[in-house]
Order: sequence, then structure tokens, then C-alpha cells
Amino acid sequence: MSANKDLTDGQRARLEALKKRAGSRLVRAWELKEDLRAVFRAADGSEAAELLDDWMHRAAYCKIAKVVAVEKKVRRRRDDIIAAVELGISNGRVEAINNKIKVTVRMGYGFRNTDNLVALLMLRCGDCQPQLPGRPVKARKKGVKGAKSVAA
Repeated sequence: MSANKDLTDGQRARLEALKKRAGSRLVRAWELKEDLRAVFRAADGSEAAELLDDWMHRAAYCKIAKVVAVEKKVRRRRDDIIAAVELGISNGRVEAINNKIKVTVRMGYGFRNTDNLVALLMLRCGDCQPQLPGRPVKARKKGVKGAKSVAA
């Protein structure tokens, strides 16, 4: 189990005590969940493929209906999962922007029209950084597309 290496001794002891109380099905499901997470931490595509194939085999025969259902879905997307590990991509950035949009929409309930809401969304989620009057000019982060370094 790869997840145990990140735990302190106290956490490891508590985990072992919980395993003894929880029952074998819960422990097996938790271990399978942690092993699936380890696939996404793999160093390269071949390691991910090996870990994923091993995980799918164990999940298919674990006799826990929900885990078997997840295994079938993972099996259908096996190549996509390995490609995501090889390319080092995730949907984290998309989820962050989506959350920012949800918060902005909630803030925008008081707006009288949607144009104001769209303008606020563009300001918060876009690359636009307008210069506010009476404020010093800030240097933009390096690596931002189209960014020019401005001295204060």
C-alpha cells in the first residue's frame, strides 16, 4: 500500500486500528481507492499502465459491486488515463475556473443585467489587469502570455 509511506507513525498506528475495526470489505475498498490514486502519481506512462492493469485485475475480482462498476468504467477509459499520466494533465485548472465562475455568479445576483455579470467574469477569469487610477503600476508575472514587465 503506497499511501502508508506518507503517514507519520501515529497516523499509521491509528490507520491500522481502524482497519481492524472497520471490516475487510471497507479496508479492501479503501486500499483499492488509494492504489488507483497511485496510478496518477506514476512517474511515466509505462509505470501507470502497469499499476492500472494490476488495479483493474484486483478491482474486477474484489466482489464489491460499486468497485467493480468503477473498474468497468476505468477499463473503458484505460488509454485516456495512461495518456493523462504521460502528458501530466488534469482537469484541475478547469475546475478552478469553474469554481471562480460559480462564486462570481453568486456575487452577481444583485446585478440588473447580465452584461455586468459577464464583464465581471471576464475581469476575474481573463488575463486583463486594468490600471486603476491612483495606484502604482505593478509588474506582471513572468510567463504570462502577452505580459510585459513594467518597472514600478
